[in-house]
Amino acid sequence: MNCEPQNLYQYFRQRIYGLILKRVRQKDLAEEMTSEAFYRICNCKADGKECNNPKAYLYQVAKNLLNDYYKKKKNQLELSEETIETIPDEADPQNLNTEVSMCLLLLINQLPAKYKEAIYWADIEKVPQIEIAQRLGISFSGAKSRVQRGRQQLKELLLGSYQIEVDSVGNVTSCVC
Repeated sequence: MNCEPQNLYQYFRQRIYGLILKRVRQKDLAEEMTSEAFYRICNCKADGKECNNPKAYLYQVAKNLLNDYYKKKKNQLELSEETIETIPDEADPQNLNTEVSMCLLLLINQLPAKYKEAIYWADIEKVPQIEIAQRLGISFSGAKSRVQRGRQQLKELLLGSYQIEVDSVGNVTSCVC
C-alpha cells in the first residue's frame, strides 16, 4: 500500500470513523476526531518522521484521541436537567418509583467521581460494562466492580437520606426524608 496521506485517507477513513463513532456516538464529533487523526499523520510525514506502520499509527492516534475525550468528559460529568427531565411525569399515587428515581439521579451527583461516571453510564445511559471499561481504561472486571461498588454507595446514600418502604414486587410505597 502507498503510504501517502491521501491514499491512507481513502483506505482507512471509514474504518477510523467507524471505530470512533462506535465509542462517542456523535457523528459530528466522530468526524472531527477522524480528521484530527489524519491531520496528525500528515504532520508526522511533514516533519520528516518515518511512519513504518501507518495503520498502527492511525489506530493508536484514534485510541489516544478517544482516551483524551473521555478524560475531558470525565472531568465535566454532571447530570444535566435534560437527563433528570427524562423521567416520566405520570405518577401512580400507590407507586412512588418515579419520585425515588428523581432522588437517585440527584444522589448520583454526590458519589465520588469514579463511581458517579460508572453508575451514570451503566444505569442512566445504559452503556454496556465492557464499553465502560474501555472508556475508563480499566479491565472489564474492574468496571463491573466499580459499577457494583457505586450502586452499593448509592444505595447507602439513598437509605441514609430517606426511609423507604416497598411492596412485595419492589415498588416504592412510602418515602420519607
